[in-house]
Amino acid sequence: MNKSILIVICDFIVLSMMTLILGLDGPQRNIGGNADAEGRTVAVLAEQLADRNAELESARRQLQELRRNRPLTAEETAKLNELTRQLAQNSVTAAEVEKTASLPDEKYGELSAADLKRELDAMKVKYEMLRLEAKSSGEDAAYLKAAAEAEAGKLADSERELAILRAKAVETGNALTAAERAKLAVEEKLIATEQRLAATATEADTKLSATQADLAAQIAVLNRAKADLARKHEELDAARKELVSTRGEAGAYADDVKKAQLQLSFTGGKLATTEKELADARGQLERIRREATAGEIELADAKRQVSSLQTVLKRAVGDLSSARTEINGLKVKEVELATTREKLAANSAELDAAREKLIKAEADLRSDVMLCYAGSVRTVILKLADRRTLVDHTAEVTSYLPELECNGRRFVAGELLTMTEMENTNSPYAKVYDLEYSVGPADRAAPEICTPQTLLSAQFDPRVALLEVNTSAAKPLPVISGDAVKQRGIKDLYLFKRTSPGTESALLDSRISIEAAEHPSFMIIRNAGGRSSELPAAPGDFVLTRQGEFAGVVVAVEKFDFNTKEEARVALFPANFAAEAATVIGLGKKPGSEYYGDFIEKMNTLFPAVRDLTKKQSARK
Repeated sequence: MNKSILIVICDFIVLSMMTLILGLDGPQRNIGGNADAEGRTVAVLAEQLADRNAELESARRQLQELRRNRPLTAEETAKLNELTRQLAQNSVTAAEVEKTASLPDEKYGELSAADLKRELDAMKVKYEMLRLEAKSSGEDAAYLKAAAEAEAGKLADSERELAILRAKAVETGNALTAAERAKLAVEEKLIATEQRLAATATEADTKLSATQADLAAQIAVLNRAKADLARKHEELDAARKELVSTRGEAGAYADDVKKAQLQLSFTGGKLATTEKELADARGQLERIRREATAGEIELADAKRQVSSLQTVLKRAVGDLSSARTEINGLKVKEVELATTREKLAANSAELDAAREKLIKAEADLRSDVMLCYAGSVRTVILKLADRRTLVDHTAEVTSYLPELECNGRRFVAGELLTMTEMENTNSPYAKVYDLEYSVGPADRAAPEICTPQTLLSAQFDPRVALLEVNTSAAKPLPVISGDAVKQRGIKDLYLFKRTSPGTESALLDSRISIEAAEHPSFMIIRNAGGRSSELPAAPGDFVLTRQGEFAGVVVAVEKFDFNTKEEARVALFPANFAAEAATVIGLGKKPGSEYYGDFIEKMNTLFPAVRDLTKKQSARK
């Protein structure tokens, strides 16, 4: 308790005793028959004061609640002080009315000296204001009571002692007309008590300051513990739900395993067939080449024979019978020559088709994924600061993401919550006062640095984030749609981690499956879990084809079987994707604004939408 409050209380007690002393000898007035009317008036006045006090207390409590959430403005502080003053004045008036109503008729209307009365009223108002302020301060510091129990006990003892002294002072005041010496003794005790209370208050203030510092640190630890506990509760609820659904899913899981085995067998047979077709194409190509060579030789022979026959015809003009025989032979050779030319034309067409198959087979066998990744990967650095009550939250996150080209525009693609550093929070940031994205080469050696001003959230899946860039150093990847992925098949797809520049990548042939829909919108990657050395997929990671095409980005990870297994969901781009339909998140401040308003507003809308979509798409509710 503040020292000044204790002094005011003591002054109030002394003045009360003086008033009682003077009032016993002061003039009296007999109101006679007006006592009943005055009593009714007093009752009505007391009821009105009680109603007014309830309204003032309600308004004052609202301002106190607001003060606990944020600092009050000057106007709100003045309003709170005015409400406190009015409430104190009304409390004093109500006490006076109650006292007047309780007096017997022979003492009704007893008055003290005018100056002493005004001073006493002012002191009562001041005391009541200080009492209400002390009550408000006690409410604001309620969470400190547990750590300050020792000091609270001492203060309680002091208050009990003061209450005893007050009772004694009242009794002494009633008896002062007969015993003046008792008054002096009480005054001496009050002075001694005031000195003890002042010393106790100073010591309590010192200890309370130290306790508040300790409690601030404990509150920070408690907040972190609450966050961890909330996550544990969520994991426990998920585990309970998974336990309930495990029995029903066992049969479905067995069917999925059988289907996967059949699909694997089908894929193996398809691979063998493809290899056989390639070998047949090569053999056919060699055969066609040999036939073409033989046809060219026959054509040369036919030309030589035609030349010889022409010479014979010139020499055998006179011999008609042998000439006719030679002419008949020549006609046969011409027919054979026409047949040979037709064979050559057919062989040439077959040769062209075989060359096209060979080119396609070589393209299928060639892997450009690492070369394309190296040319497109960009370093994305996010610097963010959010204002907090105790300690501000600051972060600097580095990601390695690919640059894409869609409809003539270039973007760096990723997952929304990892690109805004909100993947591990329970709510979006509300007071972001520092926000900066920078995009540069993966090796950080080139001087070209881009500072994007907009972040896009895709319309087909708000978890897909696109950071628009205007650089020309990178070689952007083409985007393959979900329909094209389904048509080409899920063979030869590669996973790349966003946390490293190419040092963590893996082939996904036996771990990935695609949605069984006409226009698929996602793929599923199975993470091994446990201590497996298999590279796990996490939100923000992305998938490329063997030919260096961008297939999709990982937007969610679902755990099941008591967190021993995981499945990652990969969002696929639709064939009609248009960046113009995406939600635009501004990355700048408005003039004169302290916070990044558009970023805070858009993320307040997108954050719950992303969480709800992930929960809705969960296969194991």
